[in-house]
Amino acid sequence: MFIFDQLRTDDAHLRAVAVTVLAGLGILLGGLWWVQVVSADEYRTRLERQSFRTVRIPAVRGQILDRNGRALAESRPTYNISLYCEELHDTFDAVYAEKATRARATLKLALQERENQLHRKLTKAERRPFLFTAAHRNALRREARCEVASNVVAQVSQRLRQPLSLAVTNFEQHYQKRLALPYPLLTDLTPAQIARFEEQSTSPLGVDLEILPTRCYPYGTTATHALGHLLRDDSSVEGEEAFFSYRLPDYRGVVGIEYGFDKELRGVAGAKSVLVNNVGYRQTENIWSPAAPGRNVVLTLDLAVQQAAERALQGVAGSATRGAVVVMDVWTGDLLALVSSPTLDPNWYVRGITHEQWRRITELNAEKNRATFENYMPGSVFKTVVGMAALESGLPKATNASANARSRTWPRPATITSAGHSNFPATLISSPAACGPAPSGSSAWASGCTSASAPGCPRGRMRPASSPACSGSAPTGAMATPATYASGRTRSGSRPCK
Repeated sequence: MFIFDQLRTDDAHLRAVAVTVLAGLGILLGGLWWVQVVSADEYRTRLERQSFRTVRIPAVRGQILDRNGRALAESRPTYNISLYCEELHDTFDAVYAEKATRARATLKLALQERENQLHRKLTKAERRPFLFTAAHRNALRREARCEVASNVVAQVSQRLRQPLSLAVTNFEQHYQKRLALPYPLLTDLTPAQIARFEEQSTSPLGVDLEILPTRCYPYGTTATHALGHLLRDDSSVEGEEAFFSYRLPDYRGVVGIEYGFDKELRGVAGAKSVLVNNVGYRQTENIWSPAAPGRNVVLTLDLAVQQAAERALQGVAGSATRGAVVVMDVWTGDLLALVSSPTLDPNWYVRGITHEQWRRITELNAEKNRATFENYMPGSVFKTVVGMAALESGLPKATNASANARSRTWPRPATITSAGHSNFPATLISSPAACGPAPSGSSAWASGCTSASAPGCPRGRMRPASSPACSGSAPTGAMATPATYASGRTRSGSRPCK
């Protein structure tokens, strides 16, 4: 044995090295024995009592801005008062122990009274109603939790100086299914409520302020149909982790810009892990990946023009007016305003729609965007399309008839009065100078000429001198002048041409 032979020598350095190595091996073996044998039960218990819960963290939604940078939709911080049940765990147990002691004493007293009445000991079957069962324990634990939580809510109510009550059913559902997350007692606090809650140096046990991003439309019903609205949707999108134990409130766009650019506005959700014990109370938490906020979207809409168009449209018959207004920049094609009425407030969908609000939306069909999803007669606007089509396809070569028509001097067009009726000047009817030469090849010509010798009057086309001047509809077979097309109403004192 070469190693032992070397150790038998009088080499002091070699012996020191050997002793050091053996001591290190002894320490390692001792630590291994301590972890694997002595502390095995402790680690096994800790492993059984603890587990992780994953939580999806929604991203802050991007802003929707008008052409001047004013926010039409944004995410603002919402302050909520939340109840942290893990901080009340010891209080729950203390109240439960007190209630359980009283319940056992009550059952024992009832058992003794029953035996005294029968003058004998009860059988095993007869003792069963007087036993403290698991059903009794669960009922008392639930009662203890509700009592402690109600006391905390009462303290918050006193601090805020407003009446508050605990929704027992909602609290129990949260305790059974979402214990690792805080329970919201009061949401969307006003600045005055926040000041009252924070004015004291200490908060009630188990209660604290929580800040969450909430979608907000600061101008209410302005540009509602263009912006769209959101609906509650906590599901994961493409590229995100799909399996989570809990999901914090999130939304998705369903119509309008919120829907068309939902991917850009929504951002990328984050994730965190929560360490809980065997009961489900939160111990610690760790953020795996932070949420990435969404991108902003800039529109061509102008807030001032949009609001002016909405006021003009609602000035017809109030908020129940049915109609649409579209304002476009003719040089660039940008939409400056897109109005549809009746309208609604997109903030309703974020806060939750009440029955009264939903009834109004359905009765007025307010969700319909009448600027883009309604059928209207094209009217004179369509003439632009026809003219552009003619220009693009090429105009035909000018003829003598078209040249003569272009050289004619037309009468002054009719003016439109405030009542919407055409107001024809007297010269259009009575002045011979208003007549122009008849187009070549025309079979008839409507004019106000009284004699064939009048300047510019076509031969054989004169009106009898005894016939009063006519306006409105052109004579049968006659070619109408531009003034004739302006209105179908006759001037006062005249009669329609036959």
